Amino acid sequence: MFSRVIVGWELADHMRSILLENALKKAINHKVLPKGLIIHSDGGKQYASQTFRNLLRQHEFLQSMTRKDNHYDNAMGESLFSRLKAELLEKGAFRNVSEITYHFGRRLLDADFVGKTVA
Repeated sequence: MFSRVIVGWELADHMRSILLENALKKAINHKVLPKGLIIHSDGGKQYASQTFRNLLRQHEFLQSMTRKDNHYDNAMGESLFSRLKAELLEKGAFRNVSEITYHFGRRLLDADFVGKTVA
């Protein structure tokens, strides 16, 4: 999210650092992101990977991580992904992450949708 606009995303059935790197690269390719941009995340080990941190440094972005035991730091991201998981996977709208990627990806790549504000 950048100013409440989806600019880069990636879905998979894992949370390895390559997932984050691909999402960040999509964001960089989609929109000119300013030097000094703060990239905020939870404290997962994939966000601390050397490759991800190198990518941030390469583009002169700053990294911000949720403080230990403070779940409100990343509330917007946590809320988005908990709803995505609950409504799309657990309620049976899609059978797996591949189906979500296909359908969600087609919608996001639609020229009428890319860059629109997310409520």
